[in-house]
Parts: sequence; C-alpha cells; structure tokens
Amino acid sequence: MYNQDYRRPLREPSPYPRYVINALIPDPLAEPLDMMRKRLDRWSTQWLPPHITIIPPFNADLTDGQRHQIVSHPFPFELSLTSVGRFRHSRTGVVWYGVEAPDLKIRIEELFQTMPWLKPFADQRPGQTHITVASRVPHHEMNYVETAAAAAHLTGNAAVERLSLFRWDEAAHRWERGV
Repeated sequence: MYNQDYRRPLREPSPYPRYVINALIPDPLAEPLDMMRKRLDRWSTQWLPPHITIIPPFNADLTDGQRHQIVSHPFPFELSLTSVGRFRHSRTGVVWYGVEAPDLKIRIEELFQTMPWLKPFADQRPGQTHITVASRVPHHEMNYVETAAAAAHLTGNAAVERLSLFRWDEAAHRWERGV
C-alpha cells in the first residue's frame, strides 16, 4: 500500500503519536519564504511553516515533561541561505534553498547529550541542510519551480533560538504546533 504521492510505502500503524522536531525560520526570512511556498507549492497549507528539520517524523509516547524539555531547550544558531537545489524521487521532487549554518551540527550534538532518548529518532541519511520551497513537484514542473525559486533571489541571515515540536493530527491531516 502506498501514500497519496506514491513516493514511499505507508508507514506501519503505530499506537503512538507522530512528532517532528524543527528549527523554525524566523523573520526576516520566514515571510518571503512562506510567500514563495504558497505560490509554488500547492501542498504548503498542509505542511509546516518554513523550517529546518532537526529530527524527522517519528512515533513516540513522549511525556509532558519530554515535550516541554524539547521546546524549552536553547538551540541558538545563525543561518544564511545559499543556493536553490532539488531532490528527485521516483515520480515527484522537492525544490529547496540550501542553508549554511556552521553551528548547527554542534547544536544537534548538544541536544543529544542533553536528551539522549532522542538520538534513535535522528535522521542518519547524509544530505544538504535545506528549507523546502516546494514538495511533490511533478518531474515535468521541476525546472519551472527551481527557476522561479532562484529568480526570487532570496538572500539573508536569520538567528534561530529554540526548537519547535509538531504533532500530526490525523483527523485534520496536518501538523499541529504545541506541547
């Protein structure tokens, strides 16, 4: 059985809630990134605000204390946008802005030292640190979307201070922010 965008098999049902841990992109970059996503990504209203994924979606029975510990943990780092790029999947792709964030790896290691119970959920795949601009882009639209993102000439820096925790709301079919 496959999900609606045909990229990967549906995950096995879990009795535990599904969470994702992100570093939300603050202003001055958040607003232009969000406007671009709304223009180029028909799925953007279902997904999260502009962010860097720190720990990808995972199922867990987090306690109130663990959820509070995640969102109150200091996570300061500076980021700057670099270039536009893409990932291709079997039938669709993702267009993204690359991010340069020299202290990000250090902050993630500090997070795992403070909360070692999060380490098993960490993404082990190598990859480009990025902010998604458009997802589920059909291959025949990839060049257009990538060119439009590059033409926006988004540049700038931002300072992230904390992590955000989102929980998947199955009934509403969207991510909800909160502890």
